[in-house]
Amino acid sequence: NNRIQLFRSGHSTAITVLSNITIPSLHLRCPSGVLFDDDGYMYVLEEHNHRIIRSDLNNYRCLVGCSGMAGSGSDQLNH
Repeated sequence: NNRIQLFRSGHSTAITVLSNITIPSLHLRCPSGVLFDDDGYMYVLEEHNHRIIRSDLNNYRCLVGCSGMAGSGSDQLNH
């Protein structure tokens, strides 16, 4: 349902860390992959928006596929 949930070890309930409610301007559509780098920044692959977004200190920004259009160009993704 277009959100990223965080389950902490030993807990049975989750915290919503990213959703269309928490950050309406993102318009998440089928996030299908999440990765954290060594600095704790979160990267999210969105299947239907054909993009990868990254968390910054206080915000999220698009890294690849920022037009939201599928394609094979150097700045586009296809799912």
